[in-house]
Amino acid sequence: MASYDNDHIEALQNDYAELIRAFNPDIVKIEPVQASIDMMCKLKVTVTSPDRPSYVLANSAGKGPKQSQSIVFFIDVPAGYPAAKPDVYYQEGGYLAHVNAFRHGAQCTDTWKPYSSLLSIAEKTIKAIIYVPEVVRYDSMANSDLRDWQKDKTASGEFPLFSPELIYARYKKHTSLPVVSARVFRPLPAR
Repeated sequence: MASYDNDHIEALQNDYAELIRAFNPDIVKIEPVQASIDMMCKLKVTVTSPDRPSYVLANSAGKGPKQSQSIVFFIDVPAGYPAAKPDVYYQEGGYLAHVNAFRHGAQCTDTWKPYSSLLSIAEKTIKAIIYVPEVVRYDSMANSDLRDWQKDKTASGEFPLFSPELIYARYKKHTSLPVVSARVFRPLPAR
């Protein structure tokens, strides 16, 4: 079993807490799952579109994207985090149909830098799932078969699927007010 020093554990705990606080749980569900013995942790992230569904490829040979209301991806956090870069990949049978997602299910992410975090890697992946144009890299494609399809959807206004602000916790819609115990207020007596 791998051992981790307190600095690595504290960094992971802080980044995980920041990740949970950042996203709207109605759209982004984050849960720890069983990790292999050589990893610090593994996170399962489910992104559910409130509007139009996203697109997946059923397998690495899949060329024609099909719609899916939710997409699952995993973040494997290796020993040595935060110096070591986490791996991001999609659930088998639900690979993201995107020019920056590999056909075998891995997500192409930015170069890992000293200021990178679980939040930055999750945020970029979630924005790819809803097809936010600012995160698309046509100059560094992982799946060039989807270039024309993705460019056409973006040009027609179908992408992004919804406003990216909705992924954040501060934009969570509150459907009801909290229940407060009823109190009777009486005016103060006159002096």
